[in-house]
Amino acid sequence: KSKHSSNKNATMASATEVLSRARYILLTHMPEVGIQTTNHTCNAVLSGYSALGMGTEAEQLLLEIETLLSQSSPRPSALDTACYNSVLHGYSRDKTGIKSAERLFRAMKEQTPLHEGIHSTKILPPMPDMITYAS
Repeated sequence: KSKHSSNKNATMASATEVLSRARYILLTHMPEVGIQTTNHTCNAVLSGYSALGMGTEAEQLLLEIETLLSQSSPRPSALDTACYNSVLHGYSRDKTGIKSAERLFRAMKEQTPLHEGIHSTKILPPMPDMITYAS
């Protein structure tokens, strides 16, 4: 391996570890201490996953946050379009993410519920915006 390749792998591992901690803080620590989860705090972590091309992880986190924010089903999304666009961006950076991006985009466009397996919550995603269509 080249030195550049090993540095890139180390950087990716560090970034993944930081995102894992951020995920824990967002899903566990913030609710435990009574700090409100907002679109801004959620999108910060979703954008991190997306920047690394980790669309699947970003979508899983998005659905976990949605479930955390409301237990009623079916219901409108508690998160805004920007959060969903971050997930689409993550899928666009992953060679195998095209079908997943199309599935999520179609759900947004057609207002088809997304399903969170853990709690069988049905979430209606937000309507797509100009950025969504550009993705």
